Amino acid sequence: MHSAGTATGALVVDTTAAELEAVSAVKVGGALHLHELTLERGLDLDAFVTFSSGAAVWGSGILAAYGAANAALDALVARRRAAGLAGTSVAWGLWGGGGMGAGEAGEQLSSYGLRPMAAERGIQGLAQALDDGEDQLVVADIDWDRFLPTYTVFRPSPLLSTVPEAIRANAAEAENEQEAETSIEAAALRKRLAAAPSPLERETILLDVVREHAAAVLGHTGAAAVQPDTTFLEQGFNSLSAVELRNRLARVTGLRLTGPMMLDHPTPTATAAHLRELFATDQAGEGGTDQPAPRFLLPAAPQADGPPAGPPDPRAAASSSLTALYLRAHSSGRGADAMRMITGLGAFRPSFTSPEELAGIPPLVPLTRGPEGPTLICLPSFGGTADAQEFVRLAHGFRGKRQILAVTVPGYIPGEPLAAGPDALLDLYAGTVLGSPEAAADAGPFVLVGYSSGGVTAHALAARLAERGRPPAALVLLDTFTPDRAGVSDEVISELPAAVLANNVGADGIGGDDWLIACGHYYDFDWRAHLPHAAGLPTLLIRHADGDDGAADFVQVPWAYSGDVTPVAVPGDHFSMIGSRAETTALAVESWLATRFTATQDRDDD
Repeated sequence: MHSAGTATGALVVDTTAAELEAVSAVKVGGALHLHELTLERGLDLDAFVTFSSGAAVWGSGILAAYGAANAALDALVARRRAAGLAGTSVAWGLWGGGGMGAGEAGEQLSSYGLRPMAAERGIQGLAQALDDGEDQLVVADIDWDRFLPTYTVFRPSPLLSTVPEAIRANAAEAENEQEAETSIEAAALRKRLAAAPSPLERETILLDVVREHAAAVLGHTGAAAVQPDTTFLEQGFNSLSAVELRNRLARVTGLRLTGPMMLDHPTPTATAAHLRELFATDQAGEGGTDQPAPRFLLPAAPQADGPPAGPPDPRAAASSSLTALYLRAHSSGRGADAMRMITGLGAFRPSFTSPEELAGIPPLVPLTRGPEGPTLICLPSFGGTADAQEFVRLAHGFRGKRQILAVTVPGYIPGEPLAAGPDALLDLYAGTVLGSPEAAADAGPFVLVGYSSGGVTAHALAARLAERGRPPAALVLLDTFTPDRAGVSDEVISELPAAVLANNVGADGIGGDDWLIACGHYYDFDWRAHLPHAAGLPTLLIRHADGDDGAADFVQVPWAYSGDVTPVAVPGDHFSMIGSRAETTALAVESWLATRFTATQDRDDD
């Protein structure tokens, strides 16, 4: 029995030969030695068992070497069986009770739908496999309602097409997409709402429902722990937990709910009001179907005779035709060719050259509140959700201490226009910042924080705000590259979308044709003319410290446009530094701010 386990978390493109060798030595080397020794000694074995992993069966975007090594175990057993020798390879799901499934890794797998399995159940599965003479099988406790949507987010899965539980879950999901299921809970809720004499009382009932389910998602013991007028982001939600809350509310209400709910309706009170409106349209026979609201709108063009087209159906993006084509091209080494084509499609999307062309400018999105200054205003990258969701985990490190807000990049969800060029985007950002109370002249200093490509726009925005008389007090750049060309290299544009998709499986706001076209469109901008050298602008430059593990080499070069740069390295890779390792990144930012602004205050006092 070979049960050794080891794992190195990295994408295929970021896995080094040394990492692959280290994982293979443990997983494959030991099994091969057992295979060869038992043959040498002529042992007539009743069983030859290898402990494989689901990562070798359904794949793992962030465990490339581990998945490959376990696939080699499966192949060894297949070879033994073909030679008439004993062999069983068990691909395990997530074991409970410690080991490799403990801690952060286990929590991430659980969020994808792999439930921790009691040791007794695992042993029973192994015994049954040996009794039945199985050669290869999966033993896992899978929450199909959670696992299936994640696994099939971009394409159907032939692998799961014959698994009865998956078939049932898939059928249920398809049925829910066609017509919302009226459960016992939903029927009871509708009865309560029908009995309520006023819209206010109906909204109060729905607020109680929202708080109850939000508390359950966050692990609170009661609904009272969820504040009605505090944003979901401030109360601890991230993109995955927001999806869980949305699914819970869809089940209990019987309504179809879609899109990034925590941004469209950011507080429990706002969500309850939105649900009440959906119930009202449902009662009026108008469908009661939720749609993600575009945050940026061009003035409506005159409509031809006939019924209005209505907002785009977000489910159309689920087919992700361009995303599927890109992923197929990427897997064959032609990701750059695909992205060049997709980038060109941005010219055919609606766009604006000035914020004045928009019907309105969305305000900054609040993430945390706190009494200390300066306020942090965050600019997301062009390769993630492109909105406040990118900074949720980073903002947790400042909760109760200082105010964190974020801007939104236009064009990533259906119905939104793209900024036509750098000037249009910078003018939009400047209008958003200067139009907010947090950046008013008497509001105290603020700092711009940019992640990845968002750092480039942060520096350019600092110059634009200085021209308008309200410059930031400092810059914080998180793994930001120094642009030395128009757009980015073929290597970056080829690999980046695939890496983002792999690191954000199941998250709202990632994937779909609008998202992919927007990524290519903005990464094609030439920023060099918009980045004047800022000799006196204090700049904190934070790099990830864990080697070449998710970001291209270009993020390791110095930042060339500021004269006062403090470089700091933090644990994690390009993605985890604002994800699972965001707490240490926040500490690095907080430490620098405390030192920098205390020192500045001391000089002012002198």
